[in-house]
Parts: sequence; C-alpha cells; structure tokens
Amino acid sequence: FAGQTWSRLCLAAFLSLYPAGSVFGQIVVNGGTVTVTNADSYPSGTTAKNGTLAIDGGSISGGSSNTIVGNVSGDNGTLSLLNSGKITHGQRYVGKSAGSTGTVTVNGVGSTWTGTNFFVGDSGDRSLGISNGGAASSSISVIGNATGSSGGVTVSDAGSAWNNLFNVQVGNSGTGSLAISNGATVSNTHASVGAGSGGTGTVTISGSGSTWTSSSGIVLAGGASSTASLSITNG
Repeated sequence: FAGQTWSRLCLAAFLSLYPAGSVFGQIVVNGGTVTVTNADSYPSGTTAKNGTLAIDGGSISGGSSNTIVGNVSGDNGTLSLLNSGKITHGQRYVGKSAGSTGTVTVNGVGSTWTGTNFFVGDSGDRSLGISNGGAASSSISVIGNATGSSGGVTVSDAGSAWNNLFNVQVGNSGTGSLAISNGATVSNTHASVGAGSGGTGTVTISGSGSTWTSSSGIVLAGGASSTASLSITNG
C-alpha cells in the first residue's frame, strides 16, 4: 500500500484475495497511512516500510508471521497501537537492516503488542514507547543488537508494562537504552546491560512505583569492551 490512506473495505478485499500464508498474504505499508479500526481483525504478517500503520482498536493476528517496522536501508516506518489495538505475531523487528529506521508506540489501556523474539534496533535505528497503560510481551528481547545499531525502549506511566518470559539484552553489540518511569514496570528472567562485544547499554529507572524485576539477576558490562550504566532516581 503506497502513498494513500486505505479503507478497511479495501484492506479486507486485498487480504481475502491474498490470505495469510500466500506470497502476498501480508500488510505492507510503503508510504501513506493504513488504519485498522475497531472491530476489524486481519490474519496477516505486517511490514511498515515507510509511512504509518495505525492499529486503532482493531487487531492483527499473524501467528508465526513477523512484524517489521523499518525493513531495509532508507526505510522509515511507524507503527502505532492505540484504543485497545492489538498485534500478535512471531518475531518483531524495529529497524531491521542497517540504514533503516522504525518507530513503534503502544498507547493506552488494552493496547498490546505480543510476540516471541523482539529486536529493537536489530541492525538499524529504532524506538519503542509503551505508555498510558499499554503493554508488550516477548520471550526474548534485544535492544541494539548488531554493531552500529541503536535501540531505545521507554516504558512510562502506571499500568504500562513490558513483560519478557526469558532474557532482555540492553546493548548487545550495538547501543541500547531502557527507560522506566512514572510507575511503569518491566519484568524478565535474566538481563544483560552492555551484553556483547563492544556493546553499550544504559538503563534508567525513575519515579515512584517504577520497577524492573529480573528474577535471575542483572549482568553489567558482561561483553568484551562493553560499557553499562544503571541508575535509579526519584523514588
């Protein structure tokens, strides 16, 4: 979909012709805006190359399909989940390739982004913001994965949560940051800040009620020539 806003009828017609699992069975935004609105639900993989995909009360459930926001060099994609918008997919990439940029917001109670492995700044540049009671969940998450990549995650406001079943890496071989504020929560089994060779990781926790729960501990600067910073302020 390029250069325009598509109605839900056009989107439904496209996906009925090319269902999930076929070569064309995915939503691809390459300019303009696609909005999935309340009561609309599509089984599909999702790629926001350029332009904006807004899940405004609707839902996309792609099974093992991937979500990619900013796929190849030169891409600048945006994904917004609001008003109880939901995406359930397999792996998720925000800024997948070198030279790509991706931005994701999960805003408001009931808005959720669920999947397996999660890469924020896989090889490109990216950001993820979870706020006002929004939530995201993963098995394993990496912020700033490859050398030269940059990733940032902010989780803010009471009721906002980022839940990880296993590990979180903040700055693997790239640069990663995690900010938790204003009563938000992040949980995982194990965490590494400055995890891989040459990685840089920064974590800040601020405000009353803000919590980071890592049940099996946190390793700082565990990689060769890596750097790490962890700060807790204002309650």
